[in-house]
Amino acid sequence: MINYGVQTIAVIRRILIGVTTFFLLLVVSINVNAVNKTKIDNTKIIYTSVTKQQLMETEVKFFGITKEEYTRAKTYQSLALEMDKNNTLSTLEILGVYAETEAEKRKYARKFAKLFHQYTDKVLSFQKLVMQENKRLTGDQSMFDYTRVQKEKLQSKRISKIIDINDCDDLCKADVKKLIEVAFIFPVDLYFKNTTNLEIQRWASELAIKSDEVDQGFITLNHAY
Repeated sequence: MINYGVQTIAVIRRILIGVTTFFLLLVVSINVNAVNKTKIDNTKIIYTSVTKQQLMETEVKFFGITKEEYTRAKTYQSLALEMDKNNTLSTLEILGVYAETEAEKRKYARKFAKLFHQYTDKVLSFQKLVMQENKRLTGDQSMFDYTRVQKEKLQSKRISKIIDINDCDDLCKADVKKLIEVAFIFPVDLYFKNTTNLEIQRWASELAIKSDEVDQGFITLNHAY
């Protein structure tokens, strides 16, 4: 199990909420026939309004909740904004926070976790395709070119893991591979116990750690002293 930490989870949750809201509005704008349309120069069409009813139906379907739950969430959301003007909780999180029983809280937590997992898988799958296409177009040239300031900004969000190569079984390697897959989002520092530089290089090669990710600072290979 990867321990991302409170700050990391908060960042992922905000990304999920933002992307979810974007796609909800996009789906409504494109698929609902009742949306008003305005023609511009006979070539461009813009959608000028999205009714609350249409947005509700889309969110209800996306989150897998009832219309009553949706209405309750919006009421609680208004109360949450009274307490915190910067509140960014999603519909499911609002329902979970204000749920009255443990069973309800667990139900909404399960729904949110499922959506979160699906979204993360989609992001990682797409990112792999992007990396493949970038390599096809530019060879080994890295698609990332962060400045030193940007790298320093990421330091507080880095993930650390101590590894004993001689005691790292398949489960251990699987955990490391998961960290490597998201290193472009959450940089990882790997610390190796009782090993040589050559052994670290061989082990990194075995796990397909890319040299450009190491060069860019997304992954660091270190000795644990």
